[in-house]
Amino acid sequence: MPVDSRPALATDLVLVADSVRSIFNIGSLMRLADALGASLVTTGFAPHPPHDELGLSQILPDHRPSWEQQAIATKLQKTALSGYQPLLRSERQSYFSELSAAINWLRAADYTIVGVELMPEAIDYREYAWPKRVALILGHEIAGLEGVEDDLIEQFVALPMLGDGGSLNVAQAAAAIGYAYLGKHG
Repeated sequence: MPVDSRPALATDLVLVADSVRSIFNIGSLMRLADALGASLVTTGFAPHPPHDELGLSQILPDHRPSWEQQAIATKLQKTALSGYQPLLRSERQSYFSELSAAINWLRAADYTIVGVELMPEAIDYREYAWPKRVALILGHEIAGLEGVEDDLIEQFVALPMLGDGGSLNVAQAAAAIGYAYLGKHG
């Protein structure tokens, strides 16, 4: 597979939202990425801005009807608030139809691929020795990273769940882990 020709991300921390379905969660992740000085990559069926706003029109045509693109952009702008335009202007946001393509692109740019998931082999995020360049893979709100090939992820980290619910909103989990990363490299 040829290496993707899109421009490199200019940040050491990348949030990767794999098929996160909620437009509100994606908007929150956009706002968080801006607050962290990070980049955001969406994959799969995750809502994302029009490809021309992402600078992808030449390499990945946007087949969504223009009215749908505009409706999604409007909702993302409303949820992301001040985080929407800075990500787009600074080329800190991108989209891939497949998670594996995004991971290959990030690996080629020397990012360590870290999955966020509650699983027995995951390390507590507070105990992980955070490398400088990290791509945090965040999964679907219900299925998480279920179905993602283990060889795509170099390390799994998790947040401890002390209550009975056993889960946390994807944007909240990303915030906790993102700020832990900044505590080491910010």
